[in-house]
Amino acid sequence: LGWPRDVMKAREAEIFKFAGLRKVKDQQMKSFKGSGINRLSFAIYTYEKPDILLFDEKFVFGNKNYTDRCKEQLKKQISDPDVTFVMSANRLNVAAEFCTRGIIVNDGVVEFDGSYEEASAYYLENIGASASRKSKNKNEEEAASEGAADEGDNYADDDGSGMD
Repeated sequence: LGWPRDVMKAREAEIFKFAGLRKVKDQQMKSFKGSGINRLSFAIYTYEKPDILLFDEKFVFGNKNYTDRCKEQLKKQISDPDVTFVMSANRLNVAAEFCTRGIIVNDGVVEFDGSYEEASAYYLENIGASASRKSKNKNEEEAASEGAADEGDNYADDDGSGMD
């Protein structure tokens, strides 16, 4: 990120607070489970206004309070016309919440580039049925394996909301 050590130290408390990880902030990163690493990564990379924000939909998920904070933070970031936002998403409903433009990439080839609504329709008509089944199965497998490894999102926010 290019932040000097003193600047990072000054931002540390707020970053861990947003992530709901204040109680574990003194632990080594290698002891964090996947959801804790995702929470911390999201908090760090959305702390300041980026020029380009590359984002995967899975960073928005966790308990409801955390998910709501992430969505609010993302919407704040992408409302700035100087921020370019690129989201990788497999779930149309998640992308619909954040995107106005959709680019459909299938097997490495751009098949469609247009409004989000048109891209969604194109996807559902031309790719969706078989891809949705594959994606659903893959997402279920990933959720099961992440749940087994992390026992779910067990980083309960410090006070139930992650905010004071």
